[in-house]
Amino acid sequence: DFRHDFTNEKGDFVDDVRYDLKGQYSTELYATYVQDLLTGKLKDQEEPFFIYMAFQNVHGPHMVPKRYIDEYTTHITDPKQKIFAAMVSAMDEAIGNITATLEETGLSENTVVVFSSDNVGNVNCVGHVTSSNYPYRGG
Repeated sequence: DFRHDFTNEKGDFVDDVRYDLKGQYSTELYATYVQDLLTGKLKDQEEPFFIYMAFQNVHGPHMVPKRYIDEYTTHITDPKQKIFAAMVSAMDEAIGNITATLEETGLSENTVVVFSSDNVGNVNCVGHVTSSNYPYRGG
């Protein structure tokens, strides 16, 4: 679910689950939300702010809109590999859109962007080894 938690004008915490967004691809949804923040509420922000953008790619379930899969129809034959590659492309596009918005708004002049991964490579996600966790595997 997409949660839009906030404090309203009365100072009350609102835990808002957006059921109306069902069926939208989370990577695109989250990136658009951040872009809207950057071009709206935060555009002229002079105080420091923090955005934590935790993409779900390339975690399961392995699903992605068809337009991303179509980019890989000529050179990747394995269907699972196509989906995995497409998920990475969708995330790459979203990150690019967010960083472009930072540039367009001038916010990039005083912004630090940190990329991090929350887990190790999944060695079985497409039916064979696609990553290596060496030297930390097995422990």
